[in-house]
Amino acid sequence: MKKNIVRVLSLLLVAAMLIACTACTQTILVRFVDKDGNDISFGAVSPNAGTDSTTAPTQQVTDATTAAPETTSAVDTPSTTNGGADTPSTTNGGTDATTAAPGTTAAPTNTVPSTKDEICAFYAKAVNDIKNNASAGYTKKEFQTITTFNITGNGMVDGVIKNIAGNYFKDEATAETQTAAKGSDDSKSKMLGWNLSDNSKVTSATLTQNGGNYDITIKMADEDTPHKGGGSHLDSVGSVLLWEDIEKELVGISQLKEWEGNIHVVYTNYTITATITPDGKLVNMTHHTDVDIQIGHAKILIITLEGKNVAMENTVRFTDFAY
Repeated sequence: MKKNIVRVLSLLLVAAMLIACTACTQTILVRFVDKDGNDISFGAVSPNAGTDSTTAPTQQVTDATTAAPETTSAVDTPSTTNGGADTPSTTNGGTDATTAAPGTTAAPTNTVPSTKDEICAFYAKAVNDIKNNASAGYTKKEFQTITTFNITGNGMVDGVIKNIAGNYFKDEATAETQTAAKGSDDSKSKMLGWNLSDNSKVTSATLTQNGGNYDITIKMADEDTPHKGGGSHLDSVGSVLLWEDIEKELVGISQLKEWEGNIHVVYTNYTITATITPDGKLVNMTHHTDVDIQIGHAKILIITLEGKNVAMENTVRFTDFAY
């Protein structure tokens, strides 16, 4: 997702620059190539075609999968706001050497986790066992859907650039299946671990027993443009684009002015769903979030961008766990 969002942000700015460079002409001729260097042709686009009945080629984008439906929990302990001072769950002196995430205490293995802290600790122990020890193999897919594209104010140009951006994204059916073998470095590096030390950033954690397994849903607080340095709660539990990645891309665009502090990547509705056996082995897991790239104010060449945005959904799905 990180690379794809940076690419989309670049496309937004390129789109605005194309309009700026051709503001006095009748036609914009755009040449794009795919990752293999092959031409992607979309023809000519009129900069004044906002009301033209001709529409740009559109890409049928289908998010084939939504986040797992929320189940009703036996206990849903609300998030606290006292700086993470929730009373931790107690341990039963188990012999499992896997360490739970910092700031959490592993839930008792002889009872069903019920409080927010217990559920988070139980989940953290399961994912960190793989993240740290490569204790299981699995398959992984990551896919996105662009839901809103508003950047140039010209419907035809936005349609063309959205179509180009769509080449960087795959729905679930066409996304690459990544395979990680048990005991491999890939098993560690591709897993999304849990390193959250403040459970007040968890807005809810629910658990339902299902056929002998536990269905868990964890919802995280929203976050505006996470930064490096340990301050991001979403970066501690998932995969998000950090401000430093954005800044690195933007500083290389010499034509871009007046953007500092005005470009944001906002994550909302970040939800983790997982099915885990009572002894802490993952059966499946999904991370799903809405992502909104916002340009509050920026200037590229002679074009000022105000209140522009691109919204998308991002899903990461893990299946076929083999211990």
